[in-house]
Amino acid sequence: MWAVERNEGSPDILFQINLTTGQFVPDVDYLQIVGDGILNDIDDIAVDPISGEIYGVSNDNGSRDVLIRVNKTT
Repeated sequence: MWAVERNEGSPDILFQINLTTGQFVPDVDYLQIVGDGILNDIDDIAVDPISGEIYGVSNDNGSRDVLIRVNKTT
């Protein structure tokens, strides 16, 4: 399971959640969600159950929504 945390003034952060405990997975690097076409905020994420790919909604303070694909390794 994956989650995103708002990081005001910096790129939002992707991190992994332990399905058993509901806690973040320690000692796993947090990843800043950055890249071409990615706006300030990542409001929602979803994981494709077949491919495992992560998709998100990127926007600029609630406007100009853009669908993005998140690379969970970089």
